[in-house]
Amino acid sequence: MRIKHHFQVWSAILILSVLALCMLLYTPVWAASSGPRANTNAASTTSINANAYLTGQMLQPLFQSDINQQLPAAVASVISSMIDQLPQADQGWGTQMANALLQPSATLLSLNPESSGLLITFKVDLYSGDPKPTTTSLLIGFQVINSTTIQVSALGNNGLVSGPLLTFQMPIGSPNSVSSTPNCGDADLKINLKYPVTLGSSLATSSQRSSATTPLSYRRANASASTPGSYVEIPDSSLAQIGSAIGSIPVTSSLTAQNIQVYTQGSNLAIQAQIHWLGIDIGTAVSLMKPGAAGGNLVVTVQQTNLEYFNGLITFPVNQYNQKIQQIIDAKFNGALTDFTVTQAAIGANSHIPCVSSTSLVLGGTTNLD
Repeated sequence: MRIKHHFQVWSAILILSVLALCMLLYTPVWAASSGPRANTNAASTTSINANAYLTGQMLQPLFQSDINQQLPAAVASVISSMIDQLPQADQGWGTQMANALLQPSATLLSLNPESSGLLITFKVDLYSGDPKPTTTSLLIGFQVINSTTIQVSALGNNGLVSGPLLTFQMPIGSPNSVSSTPNCGDADLKINLKYPVTLGSSLATSSQRSSATTPLSYRRANASASTPGSYVEIPDSSLAQIGSAIGSIPVTSSLTAQNIQVYTQGSNLAIQAQIHWLGIDIGTAVSLMKPGAAGGNLVVTVQQTNLEYFNGLITFPVNQYNQKIQQIIDAKFNGALTDFTVTQAAIGANSHIPCVSSTSLVLGGTTNLD
């Protein structure tokens, strides 16, 4: 009798699942064309752990500007110490001659990350057309001094500058730590930070996807036009936080996705959810999607969607929902990354950012240092 009872229970579950599947398979047109329901899932913000990587392309203008500001005073100090060695009667004309002849300028030549900091190499011209400019280097270090600010200091005295040089504000997130990144491709600095991600709630419009998606693995020959100034790495653990923050999603009037999980699978993002039909758990939907960028946002292209029963023992493709899921996910990610314009997206490392995890979502793009 017990065997018969269990058989009856399993038969009932299977019948309900098959009926629900039939509803899924025979209502794709209505589901894909129906408009958004009343907003039952308002925009939410969650703070995730992320790594920001800043490249020399981004840092060079910041340091060049600081050199331009500090060099005249540094050279003036050196001249003053030399003038002080002249007889008192000669110091006046010596100062006038030095100021008339010397018009110092400096050009930043390179930034090279080392284990202890960034080595800045620059050329100093004492006057326009200087036939023997001086090339010098300066090792600089970085320290987080509060939730928004990073201090830059000269680590050794090269005769021109030493000690604190400047501060800059991180426009994205709150920095926890900062370090140089030797052997990390284009990246010069790694900043670990807490990054607030705001997930939207309204459906994305077609204009958000109007720009062509550019793959992260581009050729070096095109780097001058397409190399991002910065990258954001979102580890798998942080993707899991984002999944938890999404909450439930109404797919149709009778279908709801709950207990959403986001993770990486090979070169894809994967989104898994429990599907409830009229309040009944009918199975697990798993969508695989390629990450990309359009309109400054992270977007996805859904490759496939399967509905799984009994821990994947039975699987049915339900690709008629791909477009609907793509719209919903794009809407969630629209504007999610504050002050970061996404231009590229992929899973894992490549030659330009080889030090990230193979299971991380890596976004290339632009932001502004203050």
